[in-house]
Amino acid sequence: MKKIIFLLMSVLLFTSCTKVQPYVKAYRINTLVNLDINRQTQCSQKSIQVANVLSEKSLMLERMHYGSGQYNVASFTESKWSEAPNRAITENIVKVLEDAKLYKHVQNARSLGKSDVILENSLEDFMQYFVKNDTESYVRVVLSASLVDSKTKKSLASRKFIQKEATKSSDAYGGVVALNKALEKILQQELQWLAGECQ
Repeated sequence: MKKIIFLLMSVLLFTSCTKVQPYVKAYRINTLVNLDINRQTQCSQKSIQVANVLSEKSLMLERMHYGSGQYNVASFTESKWSEAPNRAITENIVKVLEDAKLYKHVQNARSLGKSDVILENSLEDFMQYFVKNDTESYVRVVLSASLVDSKTKKSLASRKFIQKEATKSSDAYGGVVALNKALEKILQQELQWLAGECQ
């Protein structure tokens, strides 16, 4: 009898110490940008280096934030980014420029090679916002870009891109889909802007 009581007490002790963690879904930033641009420009013999995207600290983390009401910012407990947005967006910009073949060479921020120009980007907003008592939501992406001469360090051109996109569902997944769509449009606009600067 003492053995049974001891066994039951042991089971209760260990099960009471177990904390159930919610299953966390990880989402990625993966864009498909239309690359239909004029590649016969003066940039076809130049090289470009893509600097790491600058952002506020919250966009350098994998935690997925959202806005609610006029002032509230919170984070999803069961959803996160597979990679911090600023890093993932940097990788997407490099990929878009490589695939577009607007420049002869595209280098990432870690490259030690010399480039003719540097593309600097600052991510000012990349978040889902809930409205109407959290029953509807939209996303907003704001990216500022500057083209810098690598020798003189002078700014050659700058542009701000703003995109707002409604979500199809008011949950984290709906926000992820809309954020990727908004980012695709911004990267398309940035590519067209760079092609225009190459004329």
